[in-house]
Amino acid sequence: IKEVHDDIWLVSFMDYDLGYFDLETRVLEPLENPFGPKVLPMS
Repeated sequence: IKEVHDDIWLVSFMDYDLGYFDLETRVLEPLENPFGPKVLPMS
């Protein structure tokens, strides 16, 4: 778990980002497909 903004936490397991947890509302907002391929922007 890593804080990405005030009271917004990124929930991860191993190398997968599962969703964002809002500490104020206590709601976990899952990502669309946390186990899908990771695409990095081209430089």
